[in-house]
Amino acid sequence: MKNIMSFVFSLFTNGGISEEDYKSLKDEIYANNRKNLMFFSIVFGVFLFICFISTFFIEGIRNNRLLYGAFSIVTIFYFLLAYFTKKTKKIIILIDVYLFISTLLIFAILLSNLYSAQELTVNFISLILVLPILFTDKPYRMNLCILVYTLVFFVFAWFYKTGDVFVTDIFNVFIAGGISLIVSTHLMHVKLKRDLYHKETSILSHTDILTGLKNRNYFEENLVSFPPTCKDTIACIFIDANGLRETNNTLGHQAGDKLLKTIASAIQTTFGEDQSYRIGGDEFVVLIADAEEDKIKEEIKLAHTILSTKGYSASIGYSIMPSNNVKTNDLLNEAETAMYQDKHDFYQKSGIDRRLYNNK
Repeated sequence: MKNIMSFVFSLFTNGGISEEDYKSLKDEIYANNRKNLMFFSIVFGVFLFICFISTFFIEGIRNNRLLYGAFSIVTIFYFLLAYFTKKTKKIIILIDVYLFISTLLIFAILLSNLYSAQELTVNFISLILVLPILFTDKPYRMNLCILVYTLVFFVFAWFYKTGDVFVTDIFNVFIAGGISLIVSTHLMHVKLKRDLYHKETSILSHTDILTGLKNRNYFEENLVSFPPTCKDTIACIFIDANGLRETNNTLGHQAGDKLLKTIASAIQTTFGEDQSYRIGGDEFVVLIADAEEDKIKEEIKLAHTILSTKGYSASIGYSIMPSNNVKTNDLLNEAETAMYQDKHDFYQKSGIDRRLYNNK
């Protein structure tokens, strides 16, 4: 029973996923909500504007002219707000989403009660059933919004509707509101689970499982997209583990895996995670934007120090080129050549027969 209550609580708060998982999806959620908000606000704005124009030609809806005109302007305002709001301003998008939802529901409440008091309500019922499809958020917030405006509808209906129309509308809206709460909770659960699955699949497809760094597939994608983000220069750091083959042969593959993980950890500590990649068995690459050469040398020295204190070593080379029209193959090859020179110096200084390392 306790597990059931815990699941139900999780379902209504975070859509059945953990708070940590929900936080990891925030960027995708708000990006999709922003895109949907721009689409639906412009669609509703244009639709209401057409209705406003129609009031000049259709006698039966002439009394609705002010309502159509005012709300068409408001919905277009929400489009502009979403369009000009930076993607990083998540709270603004969230507020904009609920203001837009509130505007639609208030429009439907006014239209159903002030302008069509003696007619059965259709638009409000339709909207509260459709709302869960439009946006993604924590179920309790969406459900609270649906519940509040359902109660607001009841208040307006109490003052403006009478007789059988009042009774029928109250019953229909009550049923539709209950269905909307259930559908909203279920859809949020399904959408959040789907988004989480897609995110995890994307991470796995771009991540090297052993080291946690990004993999070669992601490196090749970013090798094209990363240079345009650099203002002046782009640097490539090429790192190759020393003695991996010998470690595997003499101490076992678990020891070899530990060597690779240690190098990856040193790379993350020194250069960060965003542009650090494992592109081969014992080969790693880091891309850096607009870094000074002296700083790169200091970071390479730090990486050597970290590995040395743990009993490991790696050969490291780098290249720096202007980011404007850079040829990434030349950038990579130059860094790799510098790495092999560093490897040659390492074996020469250590006096180790390089053939033991299979040219590594």
